[in-house]
Amino acid sequence: MTGAHGPGIHFELDEDYVKEVIQAMRGLEKSEESVFKTAINNTASRAQKLLARQAGKVYGGEAPKGILGRSSIKKATVSRLGATIFFRSEQPDITKFRVSASGQSPTPIAYDNGQRLKFPISVQQLKNKDLEELSGKDGMAFAIQFKNGKLAVVMRTGKKTSAKKDQLKTVMGSSDRSMIQNEKVYGKVQDKIGDILNQQCQKALKKALAGGKA
Repeated sequence: MTGAHGPGIHFELDEDYVKEVIQAMRGLEKSEESVFKTAINNTASRAQKLLARQAGKVYGGEAPKGILGRSSIKKATVSRLGATIFFRSEQPDITKFRVSASGQSPTPIAYDNGQRLKFPISVQQLKNKDLEELSGKDGMAFAIQFKNGKLAVVMRTGKKTSAKKDQLKTVMGSSDRSMIQNEKVYGKVQDKIGDILNQQCQKALKKALAGGKA
């Protein structure tokens, strides 16, 4: 069985299936644990790629790119029959997803008849969603450029700094783990991963019973 647990996607085997394999392998020198280990690790490797591809289909911008390379697998062993795929990354700022044109450069300051003109910034993380305007109780989000040249979309927190200026916070987007565990990503491929695990178990068992290496 598979499941999203804590920081990663975990794979284990159904208890009834374990008993079935143990019964089938009685009398063989090869242990059933080694068969399980092979099946689980092969599944984890394929699921890792499948999840990364699905995230790229669901999320826009550059954020989902490179998820596969940033992920890792804690493999199963004969003494620990479970594998976990870890999707760890720093939480990216919202500019790593899709933002409206006004968020691609520092927000201009302009006035019309003494009234400051508003330049709302809209963002989109999921590809099938419309751009949504970023705003809160302390005003709209706006884009700034730091001294190091980095661009960020920020919002006011409603507090002041020690220099009596408005305190700002960077608007953040979804991390790799959040993207993968989204129902549109993991939920979409969960059954397929389960099928892969079952196929890999059958394949490894058949090979072991035929006298080959699992």
